[in-house]
Amino acid sequence: MKDVLSPLSANLLWIDEDGDICPPEICALEQAGLVIEWKRVWRDHDLREELGRTEAWDVILCTYRDLGRSAEMALSIVSKLSPELPVILLSEAVSLVEEAAANMISIGARDVIPRGNLARLPAVVRREIANRRAVATERSHLQAAIDCMNESIAVFDSGVPPLKWSTNRGSFASSTLSR
Repeated sequence: MKDVLSPLSANLLWIDEDGDICPPEICALEQAGLVIEWKRVWRDHDLREELGRTEAWDVILCTYRDLGRSAEMALSIVSKLSPELPVILLSEAVSLVEEAAANMISIGARDVIPRGNLARLPAVVRREIANRRAVATERSHLQAAIDCMNESIAVFDSGVPPLKWSTNRGSFASSTLSR
């Protein structure tokens, strides 16, 4: 079991055309105690290539400029190739966030944050990573249950006489039920 006090680590895919060595958003996440491994992409085919890799991305940050054309394309690509992957948009202007956040969320963004207000970013990234990991754990449990059911069906169908629950004895007993 992981130590509760250990820092949260995350693989972050950054969609942005700006060439900052360490974008302020990454620095803000690291200052908040997150351990971030990240890669920047900008072109659509680079995004598709990264989403097709076996490396698991935990979250995507995407800058939101020019009325969202690039963000809309990125959301479209992610929704087709990795629909479970959370995308957080970072807006250049607060007014764009207020005007278009509902639209961006309706087409797949999990949150829209103004780049000038990075105080919210670490909490949003933590929330999305926690949600993603909870879903993965639930899927794992469901898959284990399905595997158990498949094994039970295989045993039931293997030519072995079926068992019947005996309410009098409180146990299973061989049954003479016909199939």
